[in-house]
Amino acid sequence: MVAPDRAEQTIDDILPADETRLRDPFHLASYRHVLLLAQLHGFLADMDYRWSVWVLNYNNQSQQRLLADWFGSSLWARALAMLSGLVVTAVAIFAISWLTRKREKVDPLLQAYQQACQKIARKYGLVRLREETPAQFLSRVKQTAPAATDVLLEITHCYLAARYRPKQNTKAARQQIRRLTRQL
Repeated sequence: MVAPDRAEQTIDDILPADETRLRDPFHLASYRHVLLLAQLHGFLADMDYRWSVWVLNYNNQSQQRLLADWFGSSLWARALAMLSGLVVTAVAIFAISWLTRKREKVDPLLQAYQQACQKIARKYGLVRLREETPAQFLSRVKQTAPAATDVLLEITHCYLAARYRPKQNTKAARQQIRRLTRQL
């Protein structure tokens, strides 16, 4: 049993009044009569309580209760939820790695020239070496496959002109190389 007059008292009524504490402008007790600060104090006290209940007191039983509320008590539902979480995580990791990878830009003019070289390799068995310049490859084709020499000469001339002349239209050169490649 508690006396009724004690149930209506606040902490300020119970504690002895300290004149220096009430006159101190930096002490929070001197601002208890301001409604906004009292509400802010209540809000912060509520946040502190929720933090204590949900974070500091979170244990295995709380985790089991939360999982049971979300997925029921079925072991299969929990396993499916964990598997779904793993799949979502794996997809997110894959998507991030795919989006952040460095893409190699392929020069369309070089790609057209390489397609011509690949067609010569398929048709005549002459593979262009990596360290070989277009002129060196042309002279090797002249010696081994004279039938492809005239067309490859035009392709090489068009490629080198578009590559090393600044005012040359590369789109037109790429189209011409593709047209000449069909003649091989």
